[in-house]
Amino acid sequence: MKKRNKNQEVNPKHQKQVHEKKRQNILWKQRNISNKYDARKRIAFKDYATRKISDYNAEIEKKVESGLFDEEKAGKLKDEFSHKIDTLIPTWSEAGEKRLKEIIEELYSPKEVAEPEENSEVSEMPKEVQPMEEKKRKPEFIK
Repeated sequence: MKKRNKNQEVNPKHQKQVHEKKRQNILWKQRNISNKYDARKRIAFKDYATRKISDYNAEIEKKVESGLFDEEKAGKLKDEFSHKIDTLIPTWSEAGEKRLKEIIEELYSPKEVAEPEENSEVSEMPKEVQPMEEKKRKPEFIK
């Protein structure tokens, strides 16, 4: 059986090492969570783009079959659309990330409490407040 060194438990250097290791573990977990979020976000954008491209391609194929487009024009349109969607994916992710950061900043910013000014007058409430009259409803089966 391994004997414990009692000095290790009291030693402040050892305590700092233990604390640092725990902190590193927490940071590692946080990093992994954010990486999972980024991966999910990228997958969601790719899935969305794939759906849009396939929908657009299906519409083009219908037009080719009906004789509105020829094969060459349809191929060019498909390529242009897929290129546009591929260039928009990074733009969407950057805009989404920026908006998310703005929302987080708004949530964590200290909110200023509006204090009434000394010179401002408070309007008085009306003395008599009349309740709204409730209309009597007839049951559904009686008309």
